[in-house]
Amino acid sequence: MVEMYFSIPLFFYFRAIYIKIYTSLFIFCCNFAFCFK
Repeated sequence: MVEMYFSIPLFFYFRAIYIKIYTSLFIFCCNFAFCFK
């Protein structure tokens, strides 16, 4: 039960980092494509 308690916040924490990295990469690629359009 304690492991479950700690694994859920970690899951959301890593998912937030994962989404943040992907959105920043997506924005970077969009800006890159826009500059060389």
